[in-house]
Amino acid sequence: MSLRFLTVDDAEWGEFLGGVRHDFYHLPSYARLSAPFDGGRPEAVLFRQGSRYFFLPYVVRPLSQLRWLGSEGDELFDIVSPYGYPGPLASPDSRFVTDAIGQWRAAMRDRGAVSGFIRLHPLIEADHEALAAHGELVSRGRTVSIDLTLSPDEMWSQTSQTHRNEISKARRAGLTALMDSRLVNMPTFLAMYYETMDRAAASQYYYFREGYFSELRDALGDSLSLCLVRDPEGQVLCGGLFTECCGIVQYHLSATFSAALRQHPAKLMLDYVRKWAKERGNTVMHLGGGMGAREDSLFSFKSRFSPRRHAFFTWQMRLLPDVYEKLESRRRSMANGAVESSYFPVYRA
Repeated sequence: MSLRFLTVDDAEWGEFLGGVRHDFYHLPSYARLSAPFDGGRPEAVLFRQGSRYFFLPYVVRPLSQLRWLGSEGDELFDIVSPYGYPGPLASPDSRFVTDAIGQWRAAMRDRGAVSGFIRLHPLIEADHEALAAHGELVSRGRTVSIDLTLSPDEMWSQTSQTHRNEISKARRAGLTALMDSRLVNMPTFLAMYYETMDRAAASQYYYFREGYFSELRDALGDSLSLCLVRDPEGQVLCGGLFTECCGIVQYHLSATFSAALRQHPAKLMLDYVRKWAKERGNTVMHLGGGMGAREDSLFSFKSRFSPRRHAFFTWQMRLLPDVYEKLESRRRSMANGAVESSYFPVYRA
């Protein structure tokens, strides 16, 4: 069994993905983009033995970022998934996967890795038994997807009556949706996105820096599309960024101007995009879940487009348990115990 730690400049990363089903979250170009946002550098582990494999991309974050640690953090780090769902990709051989993870964990401990926080992909099957043998699987909620193998009429019939009424009303009012494949309207989307985050009182985590959007375009190329909904006068009301990879369309980011909320343009947008995605030969459109994986109003909005649900899990590892417990104790002491119980790793809360 061969173990390889890959950088985004290693051709083997892209070559491996060329032979397996994956999503854009697994791409080296996306890992390169996301890593600075998460305060680290991109890396992937790849195990191969014949036709069997285990692959996982992640961001290596030095603990020297935690100023309260002082010099104690100089030789330590932890790992986290890039933003989204870049969970592991593995062949269906539980014993091989379990052994591969064990060897990888041992190598990471030797390098000074304290913990790992990995988001699994809701649509790509993972070996839960193998993962649970080397960490903790935590159920975070559910996500929603649309089956694009259905006919347009079948997809429409699965949409709630309320959504159908409001989509039809938007059409009668002259609202139109169209793909901006060249992303020339990205500045408009950017302004709309920040307004939406302000309205939602979103955490700072969701306030991507301005350069992120142009870099996302450069990283994904033709795999990224911007859909815009306009009123009869041509004014943009809402928009969404959608990705395509291996038949999977992801509803990556979206935004609506506050003044347009009563016209429900996002519902018209998703109805348009699912038809567009189907015509391009994709098989599934993943809408995701609610804010922070909660079943909130955003989840309810998405769930009315389709009955399909997917469990979303995170995989949490204490790679150096003694060090982790020491850091957790110090962090809780600093916060007088006021640390969210579900946050992982606690020392970064």
